[in-house]
Amino acid sequence: MSNLESIIKGCLDGDRGMQKELYERYSPRFYALCRRYAPDDAVAQEMLVEGFLLVFQRLSTFRGSGSFEGWMYKVFLHQILRIYHRDRRHMAESFEDHHEQLHGTDSDFAAAFDVREALLRALRQLDTNQQTLFNLVAVEGYSFVELSKTYNLPVSTLKSQYYKIRDHLQSQLRSFLE
Repeated sequence: MSNLESIIKGCLDGDRGMQKELYERYSPRFYALCRRYAPDDAVAQEMLVEGFLLVFQRLSTFRGSGSFEGWMYKVFLHQILRIYHRDRRHMAESFEDHHEQLHGTDSDFAAAFDVREALLRALRQLDTNQQTLFNLVAVEGYSFVELSKTYNLPVSTLKSQYYKIRDHLQSQLRSFLE
């Protein structure tokens, strides 16, 4: 039995030590996933905790076909999107507060320019629906057809919105570079 298999078995048996080990092994990767969808660290931390709770609750449904990390990824992504829709109003307010804080620091930002920060800043200027669409297509690799079925929207609408978002981000990054 591999180390991962023994951790999974321990988690299924309710062993808190194994649950902690699973959390420590995967929390950095899944925190990064949560952070891409959350307007701030507090919401990302909430998503991470709720995601792991759901993983532990549904662990018995993992059948061993495919990678465990891939199975966890799907559980987390569904949980993140559920939280996103549940807390849309709160997340929008948090985003506006965060945007106001960033807006006042343009000279500091220019002085300490970093491409990663520029991209994150540009992404945070999008509304939460635009951020989600961009993340699902550009980062998570979902196809427009999959998203069309999930959200009951025409493929053409999703493509049009995505390309508008992409063009806006390119424009923002170009202006940061000037």
